[in-house]
Amino acid sequence: MTQRVEIKNDALWIDGRPKLHLADEYRIYESLVIPAWCSRPVKATALVIRGGDGCAARELLALPGVEEIAILEPDEALVGVATSHPDLIEVNRGSVRNPKVQVMIGAVHEIEYDLVYLDDDRPANYAFAARHVKHEGALVARMPLRPLAGFVALRDALQNLFRYVNAYKCWTASLGWTGFVLCGRMPVMRFFNAPPSSTRYLDDVTMKTQFHFAKDERV
Repeated sequence: MTQRVEIKNDALWIDGRPKLHLADEYRIYESLVIPAWCSRPVKATALVIRGGDGCAARELLALPGVEEIAILEPDEALVGVATSHPDLIEVNRGSVRNPKVQVMIGAVHEIEYDLVYLDDDRPANYAFAARHVKHEGALVARMPLRPLAGFVALRDALQNLFRYVNAYKCWTASLGWTGFVLCGRMPVMRFFNAPPSSTRYLDDVTMKTQFHFAKDERV
């Protein structure tokens, strides 16, 4: 898969759509990665699907107990930008070249992981992602909260694959509300860990507040 990847106006653009804004992307990626990690009482392995920009891997590398990180990225061009553009290297802290991170272009081997992240806000092959989640593991996917119909479709698709499905959200000035779905075959809302002190955005109170939706937001 070949996509048009570029950095302009302080944002990473893929096929003419902004995936992240350099000024506040940390809010998105702390929110994507950390709640699922907090639900793990022991050491964990992680797979990031479409995580070629390295931002999710950066967050995982900062978490205690994450022993193995794999990135499945269908587009080699994004990995190229993540390892060569100085602005993106500064943001991802060189995570794509970290020895703990394995980058796979295209097909993934049939290995299950404790944590699986869908780092793309477009509809995806959720059944494919679910196959790589261990029985006691967790999967997180993200999508803009507006229009609501798209986010509800994401939640409904994951409800067909997992018994436990929990929605939460994060606000950024650049993208507005981003919605997330944390799901698993076993309960995933038992938080054994608090966010680490190294975060820029999430703490324990903020994380738990993210799961609260106002009356006119409920999905």
